Amino acid sequence: SFMVLATVASGNLHEMYKTTEALAADLSRLIRMANVPIFGIDVNGKINTWNAKIEELTGIPLQDAMNLPLLSLIHDSDKEKVRRAVQGALDNRETSSTELTIDPKSITGAVADPTRLHTATLVSAATPFVKCSGEVSGAVFIGCDLTEVSYYRDSEAHKSQL
Repeated sequence: SFMVLATVASGNLHEMYKTTEALAADLSRLIRMANVPIFGIDVNGKINTWNAKIEELTGIPLQDAMNLPLLSLIHDSDKEKVRRAVQGALDNRETSSTELTIDPKSITGAVADPTRLHTATLVSAATPFVKCSGEVSGAVFIGCDLTEVSYYRDSEAHKSQL
């Protein structure tokens, strides 16, 4: 009877493992194909997730973005608030409504085609990425593109100074 119980338990574990793999693949596909910018970092602040939308907005291909320090892409005026959002997420706290500008000009030597680079302004929420063990292993940022709004706001400010 112990052998039967072990076989049943083994079968259940195998099914649970297959289900977990399928869910992880679905989540990965959802992140990759989402129509909103999504990017993530590890506990050292290096990019480990970069979806198609953030690639489209910034011109930074996935292979060039991976392992870059996130703060190297952030405009100087936004670094401190992004640093606070990152620290909050790594401390297992969610943050919302952090406006940030990704300014890839500082990494032109790190990308294959620097002529494709674009500045992008986002409002984003940061959430911790937590392993099954409960340990925080990074942070995920989900954003809304405000680039055109930002250009409009800047152009209106410029007009009012004339």
